[in-house]
Amino acid sequence: GNNFRSSFAYGGVNALSGQLTTAWEKSIGQLDCGTDGVWTGTGWTGMPIIIQWDSETRALLGIAEEFKAKDGFTEVIYPAMDGKIYFFELNTGKATRSPIDMDVVNKGTAALDPRGYPLLYLGQGVQSTSAEGTYGAWFRVVSLIDNSVISTFGGRDPASNRQWQAYDSSPIFASDADTLIIGGENGLLYTVKLNARFDKEAGTVSVDPGRLVKYRYHFSGYSDSDGARWYGIESSVAAWHQDAFFTDNGGMLQCVDLNSMTLKYAVDTDGDGDAGVVIEESADNNTIFLYAANKADGRNATEGRDKAYIRKIDGRTGTVAWTKTFDASAENAGGAYAPVHIGKNELNGTI
Repeated sequence: GNNFRSSFAYGGVNALSGQLTTAWEKSIGQLDCGTDGVWTGTGWTGMPIIIQWDSETRALLGIAEEFKAKDGFTEVIYPAMDGKIYFFELNTGKATRSPIDMDVVNKGTAALDPRGYPLLYLGQGVQSTSAEGTYGAWFRVVSLIDNSVISTFGGRDPASNRQWQAYDSSPIFASDADTLIIGGENGLLYTVKLNARFDKEAGTVSVDPGRLVKYRYHFSGYSDSDGARWYGIESSVAAWHQDAFFTDNGGMLQCVDLNSMTLKYAVDTDGDGDAGVVIEESADNNTIFLYAANKADGRNATEGRDKAYIRKIDGRTGTVAWTKTFDASAENAGGAYAPVHIGKNELNGTI
């Protein structure tokens, strides 16, 4: 989606019958992660990426020859929790490439480089042990020309206040600054200059990441202990100009200046913020509004019941405009896992 996290598609669909039908389906496997469980499916927040490649880039991709000269070729890219990244033609469901076996749980939604470079960015959702013996999780960059991992960062970050290391967030990019922004479930916000290069004439693509810049936070009641407010950014970061917005596992919605990597304000949402913040510009009010939904974390449970909330917040000041409260299961961590969607056209004025 965009940097406001308010749109995940371009254009519309003419649903003549008013019904959805299955065009094709594929089966996937599972990945045994030992004490961390057996994982299958496409996970949370794992959404597919669908792209129609331009003709020059398409000819360079590591796809089957039958697709390289196919006008209008549209590819579905779907990282899954069985450890593989799958590739399909949208219209037929035919495999466009062999799956890339990452051998780690791909849990979140990946991202393509917004400049049209054939680069795929994705984080690891469940920890694993590297060949060097490090137990942790990594963020990876994949070349879609030769279908190989060309860069990684992560592992076990010593700057983290949390033992659990994972990257469920979907990254965003400051394209003009050649910079990637990603939240870690280890409680760190990262920015990194990619030094990305795409040479169509040579048929090559590369990254040479610079130094990781990190933002670490702490609030009262936060720790890595059971029953505490946990560090961790599972929600996907939204951004407006230099300001980044995210909710964390401990329930704080934070506004961080990406230029200085300092906190501008925080709002206590009183629950686990797994769903991403959504931004809406408001010219009438000369501000932006944030919509944030959370799930119950059990800290305020009574007889198995807890509360979850949806809030509208002034993004310039952090002032809460309104709050909607819902009953939620404490045992099952009920509430919102998906971000708010802002209505458009016939649904304008609703969320």
